Amino acid sequence: MKTPDEGRDWAKRWSRQVAATMLAARKRQGNLSAQGLSDRCAELGYPIPRSTIQNLEIGRKESISVQEVVILARALAIPPVVLMYPVGREASVEALPGADVDTWSAAKWFTGEASFPGADDDVEESPTNYFRDQDRLLEEWRWIRRTLAAGDDIDSMHAAARGVEARLSRHRTAMRRRGLDPGALPAELAHVEGDDHGQHR
Repeated sequence: MKTPDEGRDWAKRWSRQVAATMLAARKRQGNLSAQGLSDRCAELGYPIPRSTIQNLEIGRKESISVQEVVILARALAIPPVVLMYPVGREASVEALPGADVDTWSAAKWFTGEASFPGADDDVEESPTNYFRDQDRLLEEWRWIRRTLAAGDDIDSMHAAARGVEARLSRHRTAMRRRGLDPGALPAELAHVEGDDHGQHR
């Protein structure tokens, strides 16, 4: 069992890692100043003072909140998960106290795409996977529709589109069985479920 001190030390290391990614992102953006980043945060509605940004980067600020991560990531135009887990910059990260893991695996765990690296416990399937699968089905359907518009093998493309629509309907039914709201479909796919579940405006 980890001690509270070990946990606090990990939080400091984790904050330094986030700060290093933040500093690298500032440099990539034409050496964006700490004040410039602070100004962007204020424009987003959650001011983070220049001194806070500088203290984080030099290690004086030993923790960072979820709200700060989200605002800083948006201000730097990078996904929050990349600010926390520098995919492509660091081969591994300390995802939990004393647990160094592959950075990409840590990022997938955080976003619900995978279980914690090396864990053998059963984790309930993440709702995010259902939504990713739904996005893939919608993109497949759109690709078929674009192909149809180009005039290629219309009969087989119509059959393929109907097949994707059937898979999409089954998938959304499975989502609802899990207690998930799959959201509204685009208007051109309203026939997949009828009018009961609404559609995108």
